Amino acid sequence: MIRKFAAICAVSIGLCMNSLAADAFKWGNITMGGGGFVSGIITCPTEKNLIFARTDVGGAYRWDNDTKSWIPLLDGLTSDQTSYYGVESMAVDPQSPNKVYISAGTSYWNSGITAILRSADYGATWTIVSRVDSLWKCNGNGMGRQTGEKLAVDPNKGDILFCGTRSKGLFKSTDGGDTWTAVTSLTVPSSENGVSFVKFDKSSSSTGNATQTIYAGTSNTSGDNLFVSKDGGESWSAISGGPSGFMVARCALTSDGKILYIAYANNPGPWCSSGNAKGYFYKYDVTANTFTDLSPQDFHSTVQYGQDDPYYGTYGGISIDASNENGYLFLHRMPGNSSTGTVLVIRFFSLKTAGKHGVIFLVTA
Repeated sequence: MIRKFAAICAVSIGLCMNSLAADAFKWGNITMGGGGFVSGIITCPTEKNLIFARTDVGGAYRWDNDTKSWIPLLDGLTSDQTSYYGVESMAVDPQSPNKVYISAGTSYWNSGITAILRSADYGATWTIVSRVDSLWKCNGNGMGRQTGEKLAVDPNKGDILFCGTRSKGLFKSTDGGDTWTAVTSLTVPSSENGVSFVKFDKSSSSTGNATQTIYAGTSNTSGDNLFVSKDGGESWSAISGGPSGFMVARCALTSDGKILYIAYANNPGPWCSSGNAKGYFYKYDVTANTFTDLSPQDFHSTVQYGQDDPYYGTYGGISIDASNENGYLFLHRMPGNSSTGTVLVIRFFSLKTAGKHGVIFLVTA
């Protein structure tokens, strides 16, 4: 009888503990510092405060403007999908901002499996729409990971996507990323990072029709590295006139398609394996087919870094003020030393003041 009573008590205590455990614990994500680079920030041109961030080894995030916090989007990946934490590029469909795409893969995880992921709910859930290992391999943690977006959605016809690769050239999809075909008309010169970016000129077409003008930048420092297509990617022509010995890293295009701003670097980054990192900031006038060097000539005397070469340090992201395209911002990152650390300067340019510029803020770390 005593044993029977003890058994009943043990079962009752166990049930109570289980109930207590279920009621007392609420599981969620923990914010952890560090963990790699934020390789790119992707904004939606048609929906306010819709911002995504991609990282080299930590997945992708969406900005929640209500809570002022970043929401992790790929925490549901399994151990067999660790490779997808290396997000090489992201793209938002401007016509359907809820639709988001990711090109993901890491060379040293899961044998470097690579895929195109698609979400129809702002990144809350994802579908692996195509495994593209047989076509190309991504490496979200590879050199050049902080250059522009290799993946782009046609702003006039969302079923069309282009995706640049590291070693296999450029690919195109006409069914929302389900299938991909190599763009053989564009020969991408050999380099460590391959295609730096793909940029559509929305003004070259209309809603429902394929965008006709497309730019592609490549990471080679010799020969042509900036290309344009005027027929929706069927054929490509090189645009010459930029600084020799430098690769194109990122770009920004005005809404009327008349001016293309380009950041140049002498290496893919994020660090320089030998020598000094150098860069340029250029304006390309599409109509006149002319390049203008806008690199700040007084940059180093301004920040008192002690370098005589005004092109020391590379240029990163470029953003044009949508409400005033006479002004734009760009980031300039200079390798630091033991006494100064890394110097990051954000500058504002105004075309109405003949390219005058000023430091907005300076950070050393």
